[in-house]
Amino acid sequence: PVASAAAAASPSPGQARRFANQSASQPLPGCQTVFCGNLAFDLDEETLRSALKDCGSIREVRMGRDRETGDFKGFAHVHFESADGPQRAVGLSGTLVMGRPMWVDYAKEFSLEGGGGARGGRGG
Repeated sequence: PVASAAAAASPSPGQARRFANQSASQPLPGCQTVFCGNLAFDLDEETLRSALKDCGSIREVRMGRDRETGDFKGFAHVHFESADGPQRAVGLSGTLVMGRPMWVDYAKEFSLEGGGGARGGRGG
């Protein structure tokens, strides 16, 4: 499925190039997690693992899902065993996965315990 042209919608011209040419953010010290976005809604964990298999040993994949329906929302966090994995994974930004150019960047704040980063509220 990686780089498959069987996706329902093909990427817009230059979209894969744009993702590949965008510079990634700076990783936080000890960062072992990447954010993967622009993923096909029918992508499964096995396909994402396959796309990132050459980046290093993957400890955990957390697929973004709708809280009410459980539907995949097109993004995931991938936690590697070492800090080398994210560095390699960020280099794959723009790679076609199931016909869509995947966006890969270092995760901002991510906890395997599920705490996540602080979120700002909207004032009222």
